[in-house]
Amino acid sequence: MENACRYGGLQIMHVVPRSQLGLGIEQNGALGCIGHHGILDNGNRGLRGEMQAMLEDYMQGMYPGWSREAVTYSKYGKKQVWEAPGGSRNTQDNMDGISFLEEIV
Repeated sequence: MENACRYGGLQIMHVVPRSQLGLGIEQNGALGCIGHHGILDNGNRGLRGEMQAMLEDYMQGMYPGWSREAVTYSKYGKKQVWEAPGGSRNTQDNMDGISFLEEIV
């Protein structure tokens, strides 16, 4: 996403906002400029739905099997494992909402 932003001031945009129990993990965030972050958070100019769909498509391309449910806290959820580019994987146990990054050997 960072290559699509030309307005400067990069920030982390949560796909599922923390206010909606989105987890603070790599698979729930992308870098975006201040302008795009404003569109995503505030729905500026009525473009929030389009921005959200583009961001979710981007995340599905980065993390095969990605879903909104997988990055949303669930006390009694099931375990998710994502293969990340660069030889690591993120194992998240939704039972406690904690995420661990481990290197694939």
